[in-house]
Amino acid sequence: MPPKAKGEKTKTRAEIQLAYRERKKTQNKVQFLEKERQRWHKRREQGKVKLVSAMTHREHRIVKRRWKKASQCYRDRQAEAQRIQDESPPATPTTDTSADREDVFGNKKRGRKKMKRNQTKAYRMIVKLQAQVQNEKKLREKYRKRLHR
Repeated sequence: MPPKAKGEKTKTRAEIQLAYRERKKTQNKVQFLEKERQRWHKRREQGKVKLVSAMTHREHRIVKRRWKKASQCYRDRQAEAQRIQDESPPATPTTDTSADREDVFGNKKRGRKKMKRNQTKAYRMIVKLQAQVQNEKKLREKYRKRLHR
């Protein structure tokens, strides 16, 4: 997983779980729905979820209010998405993008090979020059000693 950019918010556990459930839904809908049904029944048996008939009038009003608010938010999101889709211009058909061209012609691979070749060449040149410097130092030392004798 790539590191987060500075200022980028990390996902909460609930967001991660929601994303996971969405992925699973798209992968195998029938199996997912059956599993969710079993999960609901299990939660119902544990008393975490109440049936409407088992609720008091007050609890029922509170839940209905929550449902109403959630439905309104859902309708608002759908309307907003539809409005954006209607307002945005149609997508222009593209026959060739720069990413496709690189893949087709192999420019990226060729560029990497060229970079590697240049680096290798530079490394060989550095080794050769270092050897030359060592050789020059030896000669300088040899002549310095000869001069002092």
